[in-house]
Amino acid sequence: MSHVNIVILGTASGAASDTNGYFRVDHLMPGTFSLKIMCMGYQTKIINNIRVEAGQTCYLNIKLATHVLPMREILITPGHFSIAQQQSVKQQAIEKERITAIPATLDDIYRVLHIMPGVSFSDDYSAHFHVRGGKQNENLILLDGMEIYDPYHLKNIGGAVGVMNMDLIDNMSLMTGGFPAQYGDRLSSVVAIENRPGSSERLRGSIVAGGTGFSSVIEGPIPFGSCILSFRKSFLKEAAEILNPTDYVFSPSFYDVQGKLAIAANTNNQIILNVLYSKDKSYLEKWRQDSELYADYGNAYQALVWKSTLSSKIFSEFILSRGENFWDNRVGRTKEEKLNLTENVITWNVNVHPKQPHALGCGITFKHIYYNYKINAEKLSQEQQELDEVVQSYIGRQTISPRTFKLGFYVQDEFQFFKPLYMNIGLRYDYFEYNNDQQVSPRVGISCHFKNKTILRAAWGNYYQSPLYTELTHIKGAEYNPKAARSIHYILGLEQFITENVSWRIEAYLKTLDHMIGHYFEMDDDSGHAQLKYGNPFSGQCRGIEFFINGKLSNNFSIWATYAYSKSTIETYFINWEKMLLEKQTVPRFTDQPHNLSLFFTYQIKSWELNIKWRYLSGMPYTPMVPDDNSATPAWRGGDYYSARYPAYHRLDVRIGKNFSFKYYQLAAFLEIKNLYNRKNVLLYDYRIENGAPVRQAFYTIPFLPTIECRISF
Repeated sequence: MSHVNIVILGTASGAASDTNGYFRVDHLMPGTFSLKIMCMGYQTKIINNIRVEAGQTCYLNIKLATHVLPMREILITPGHFSIAQQQSVKQQAIEKERITAIPATLDDIYRVLHIMPGVSFSDDYSAHFHVRGGKQNENLILLDGMEIYDPYHLKNIGGAVGVMNMDLIDNMSLMTGGFPAQYGDRLSSVVAIENRPGSSERLRGSIVAGGTGFSSVIEGPIPFGSCILSFRKSFLKEAAEILNPTDYVFSPSFYDVQGKLAIAANTNNQIILNVLYSKDKSYLEKWRQDSELYADYGNAYQALVWKSTLSSKIFSEFILSRGENFWDNRVGRTKEEKLNLTENVITWNVNVHPKQPHALGCGITFKHIYYNYKINAEKLSQEQQELDEVVQSYIGRQTISPRTFKLGFYVQDEFQFFKPLYMNIGLRYDYFEYNNDQQVSPRVGISCHFKNKTILRAAWGNYYQSPLYTELTHIKGAEYNPKAARSIHYILGLEQFITENVSWRIEAYLKTLDHMIGHYFEMDDDSGHAQLKYGNPFSGQCRGIEFFINGKLSNNFSIWATYAYSKSTIETYFINWEKMLLEKQTVPRFTDQPHNLSLFFTYQIKSWELNIKWRYLSGMPYTPMVPDDNSATPAWRGGDYYSARYPAYHRLDVRIGKNFSFKYYQLAAFLEIKNLYNRKNVLLYDYRIENGAPVRQAFYTIPFLPTIECRISF
């Protein structure tokens, strides 16, 4: 436990525990002392008759008991899931060792999220995830309170791997809806990640090597604190050159560096420094000839966090961070596209516990934004020149370099309304200077606890998301100045703890979607032609019900099972070319997957471990191509928008591991088989003309694929 205050009664000496729960009091005279241990949400404890001898160190192992109803341990928000080093008092946390054993995750925290209730994904090659029918850019991702923007490697092929090393993660919270006012500017979900501090006892480390790359971690104590550093490097470029020595070779490579330094400045203050840097390079090149495609991009984040205990009832967190995203993308010599996004952010959060049962919170965030975007298409075809206005608007020559800012403020109160009922009431304000847009978001969460370990939760709230920077980086975006999209969440859930280790949950939700951003057509009354515009014309909704069971059925067998039924739709306008009218239609959102089933089993026998994961998802909607019967020659034409679905996706993955212990180090070896029964899951269809006839060819995702991984820890 961190931030526990220890006072030597009758003296001016004391200390505060660090992030690992350790504390130290030096320069005491020999004698007998009494300790007073205090921490918000836990019962104050006094230990008497502690004998300190001259020249010796006295070691203590202290346990604190929670209050009967500690507000900090009452989970009000529905749709909340946590990953932690060990089970928390909330009983909502899933142990990290179970999560790291999930097969086919590439040790990627975002792929771990794929098996969470309400979470789906598009294909095996992408780590992107969709929450309750939302898009991947509707998820707020935080690292120790610092927002991380588009945190993926291999972005030019869908973001195959996240930039964070899962070995560094201490705990993670996923909020799939109804999240409190502290979090803003996103419609769908919040992923709050906290990295662990380094070991404060001794030097430790680990090295992991597998089929796609390797990673290393080094950690240890420093004066007044600890530090930890990781490095990861991919082997994808080398593997591609060996496995695919053809005319065209795709050669992706990436690496990332991540670190955390934590210092206890004094008994009431802690300073944390976080750094994250990632870099990617991808080439699609002719074998031993000039490059045809080039992509160079990365992320660089630094954050300084000051956590302070101002009194026994007031806690402060001040975050000063800087984030930079950059990429340089070129296709042959006909296009150049560069981006540099820099965000300088100041965040201050204050939590006040005046008296039970209230827990007040407020905070403010100021974000200064510099966005430099440049695109250049030097060579235009004849057809492109005839459509010069459209081409120049979207892929032509332009430079956009706005400087702007965002401001956010929130206030909330968690309190006990009466004995079994708890509430979280909050209000949030957001302002985006670029489009002079401001929103006020009220939010309410309710939790009712019954005697049979059953909990009823409900939430309602308004959620806004300002236009993404990429949605404003062209002439049309600047011209029509789209405003923030809005979603209203209605959530009702029931959870019961069957035993201390087994629980089940059912949760229903409805999310309305308004003012969604995108391209649309308007008919010009004078010319009778359709004009392409950009703004907030779309609306829709996402609704569904989720079932979830999680727990250890015995000491060596655990289960994780989720099922979700959902529908996600969007209302949009299409041109009826026969009538020359715009018609409003309701179509599936591209994230719509009605059925989503995940099963994960873990079985342990001494130093052996068997992990099995099976997933089933409905096929995603797509717009098909159909043969053009009116064409004089064989041809394809576009079909109705999102009128077809890919075949259902399902796959079985198995992971077998063995742990070995030696005097100075530990060794773990894993055999992992992806897609054990070699299911052919369709990635996409390619439409072309062969031998005078239309041909549709399917491309598939990962086939049967065994891999080996080794881990050494010391």
